[in-house]
Amino acid sequence: MNLEERLLTLVKNDHHLLNVITILRQQHLREATIVGDPIRNLIWNAITKQPSSVLWDKITVYYRNISESYEDFLTTQAQLSQNHSQYFWELTNLSLPERAALAPNQLSISEAVAAQPEKCSAVGIQLLSGGELTVIAPYGLDDAFALRVAPTPAFAVGTEQHPKYQRRLHFNHWQERWPDLTIG
Repeated sequence: MNLEERLLTLVKNDHHLLNVITILRQQHLREATIVGDPIRNLIWNAITKQPSSVLWDKITVYYRNISESYEDFLTTQAQLSQNHSQYFWELTNLSLPERAALAPNQLSISEAVAAQPEKCSAVGIQLLSGGELTVIAPYGLDDAFALRVAPTPAFAVGTEQHPKYQRRLHFNHWQERWPDLTIG
């Protein structure tokens, strides 16, 4: 079983994550992709045999809806938070011009996932229109499954963004929860 299949198996065996996926399907968010914490932590918890629950994580979701206004976006965010308050939602419609001051439609889901500071966090599970799930991992899944934290190229040593990567490492205290992590 390759790492993508292994990750999809973990997702399909996680009751709460499947519930999040069902909720996102009901919202009809185009290209909805769960990114970062819940996926990375699911992998790390499975490897270290720790309990896992997206109830403890921020649910970051990227999607694209070019016809959605900013007000509609805020309504969607509020409805999710109100109707499914057991989860901490963070939605991003990549089609909105407010996203990173880019013109609409210029940031793909894959590019947004790749913009995460750590390779192990640059992983997403996308809901396809037919109901299937697919993995988006621009830097692969090796780091996540090896319990390794390393910066993505934009956050590498010597870049302007590297201090942000270092602050995240300090703020998240990942080694306290997962002592076997290798931090680079």
